[in-house]
Amino acid sequence: MTVGTFEELRQRVTVQAARAGYGLKRNNRPPYGWSLISQGSKEPVKSGGLDHLENWLTEQNSTPEAERKL
Repeated sequence: MTVGTFEELRQRVTVQAARAGYGLKRNNRPPYGWSLISQGSKEPVKSGGLDHLENWLTEQNSTPEAERKL
């Protein structure tokens, strides 16, 4: 992945996260990667690579809220 491609992915995930009410934080200690954090409590909601988080956010946005709670 080139720097430009990585930066585009990071920006996309940051925007998707903000729209869904999350922040995006880089993990500086093992396990390295990224975390979606709740904006209220600042607690991690989901962690993984940017591509994994992008897929999860897309899935969350396409799933009706009632089904997400099951």
